[in-house]
Amino acid sequence: MAELSVGALEYEMSVTPGRRQRASCEQRQLQTLQDIGTFRERMQRLAENLMAWLEGNEVTITVREMLPTASTGAYTLPGIVLHCGRNWAGFTPQALYSVKGGIQLKGEVTLAVDNPRRHPRTEKYVLCMPGHLLSTADWAIHRDERTPGKGKVLTRELLMTALAPLFDNA
Repeated sequence: MAELSVGALEYEMSVTPGRRQRASCEQRQLQTLQDIGTFRERMQRLAENLMAWLEGNEVTITVREMLPTASTGAYTLPGIVLHCGRNWAGFTPQALYSVKGGIQLKGEVTLAVDNPRRHPRTEKYVLCMPGHLLSTADWAIHRDERTPGKGKVLTRELLMTALAPLFDNA
């Protein structure tokens, strides 16, 4: 105990704030693990919803584990790819935490919908987990070029509208 006091005085710091910093670091790590778990659960639920919503359509749905683009390889998340003829759509996890247009995002996923018969060929959207506690929605969606703050709660109807080029075979 005397060594801690001497060390604290020698470096002009209190032992108690060091404990707070350590606890704060541990809390951040726990929160990160919880956020990864939530991100994973929501991606899995999105895949399950897509399977139910697209049942009866000629769509192949592939779910595979992938590293988020901005991660250091510490965890994997389900990525989702949809194929309908030559058209495809992909839900690719990008980052657990990111900043776009000065707005912090949690659970960022890129949705790219590709149809070679359309111009522009690929439409892009960003999905993210709503950041406020009052939201019960799994995802918010906005076009890639828009400010994330202008996103809408992802509903089946909005998702089907975004995926419409997938079914365009004309």
